[in-house]
Amino acid sequence: MININKMVQKFFTLFAIVCMFTSVQAQDEPTLGIGDAAPAIKYSKWLKGAPVSTDNNDKITVLEFWATWCGPCIAAMPHLSELAKKYEKQADFIGVNVWEKTGDKPYESALPDVERFVTASKDRMAYNVIVDNNEQDMAKAWMKAAGLNGIPSTFIVKNGKIVWIGHPIKIDSVIDPIIAGTFDVAAYKKKHQESKMASDKMMKDMRTTMDELKLLVENKNFDKAFALIEEAPKKQPVLRFSMKLEKFNILLKHFSEDEAINYVKQLTRDEKNVYDFTFGQTIIEKDGLKPESYLYAASLFNNSNSKSSAIYNIMAKGYGKGHDFKNAVAAQEKAVELAKNEVNDPKFQGRVFDYTVTDYEKKLNEYKQLIQ
Repeated sequence: MININKMVQKFFTLFAIVCMFTSVQAQDEPTLGIGDAAPAIKYSKWLKGAPVSTDNNDKITVLEFWATWCGPCIAAMPHLSELAKKYEKQADFIGVNVWEKTGDKPYESALPDVERFVTASKDRMAYNVIVDNNEQDMAKAWMKAAGLNGIPSTFIVKNGKIVWIGHPIKIDSVIDPIIAGTFDVAAYKKKHQESKMASDKMMKDMRTTMDELKLLVENKNFDKAFALIEEAPKKQPVLRFSMKLEKFNILLKHFSEDEAINYVKQLTRDEKNVYDFTFGQTIIEKDGLKPESYLYAASLFNNSNSKSSAIYNIMAKGYGKGHDFKNAVAAQEKAVELAKNEVNDPKFQGRVFDYTVTDYEKKLNEYKQLIQ
């Protein structure tokens, strides 16, 4: 039996995982680190709270970078709210929204969705919230400058200087000494640099592998490309899923849709319940495929014994793109039914809102209208 909470977490972190793998590219050497002056806080809109400055010597500033699609970011929000309340006299907490999936549109096109998320989150985000601007100044001047490739990531600033960078779950261990002025910034800087070197080496190795694969594909040397796809995860296990996705995309683009789908069928036969979710989601999100490909992708979710409203929603999308509107309606009805319960379930807080139910109901009506 698959734990439903794990399934929900898997669903809401898929884009985060794919983002990390697909963003493995050359990056300039970090120019921002521990002890450096904090960059300016720039934003398109201060969504929640009132503007504050990192130059306030009476308080420290905690900036936590997040996105609406990031499962770990969502999971960290209640505790960040607790800390913001506990240290309201000593610290200003700011949630900094970055890296929303806007495609070719300006970053500020994400504002309505981010604002809807923040408003619906209510006390789960009981701290200041800002959204990056079209120039993506926060993502560039903070995240990229510090050489950070993943979120959530947190910066703590004191007296205008960055004194700590890390994951929000570790704030508890450092915030008291930072406020008290007993935190050994020099010692932490050394430790942070050592950790960063190890992380950078892993990213460099991944980048080298991905660059090699890209060159092989560009030269249509597919035999060597497929061999690399099989061998790379043995040295770099973190590439296991991404390499499978790369092979699927190569087959789809350079061979045929049938070969790509047959590859997925082989994977899901060989390792049941391991690749079902990943490829079901991947296929359904692609446009221009055959109806039978979408129907197959939707069927992959049937292998799970525990399904959330989000799972039924993506199943319905697959059935809809496969022109099986009867099953699309059935799946979407289940999505609506479950979402109405999940909206009050603590396990789904931050993931299912009243507007989620409304959105699902709208899709249900659209599918019903397609049944003639």
